[in-house]
Amino acid sequence: MGEFFEKEVKGGYEKLVGVTSIFEQYLSNGYAIEVVLEGHASPLANPEYNTNLSNRRVNSVINFISSYGSLRKYLKNKQLSVSLVPLGESDAPSTVSDDSKNPQRAIYSLEASRERRVIVKDIIIKKN
Repeated sequence: MGEFFEKEVKGGYEKLVGVTSIFEQYLSNGYAIEVVLEGHASPLANPEYNTNLSNRRVNSVINFISSYGSLRKYLKNKQLSVSLVPLGESDAPSTVSDDSKNPQRAIYSLEASRERRVIVKDIIIKKN
């Protein structure tokens, strides 16, 4: 599990920091960027809860981008836009446990942890 957090969680954060720097370069040169983010959840809770949770996960990434000072103005003027696709548990493999009586598998397993994520589905860059 330590390798998961080091490579996937920390690695994902480092990629996010890197891509925000690249966004800044494009935006400052007059490009418009649309980012499509998908939020995912493990299947433990009910589908409505998981969809809302996925939405909150995506909003956390948007808040990070917004807190990246130089990008805030581009979000405000819509030169940088972010679309949310909260999928919840809808695409979680059936092998991921949703058994609330077995938290070791349903919450703490590597498989369940991998389902709780945000992915960049698409990036569209256009010259203004």
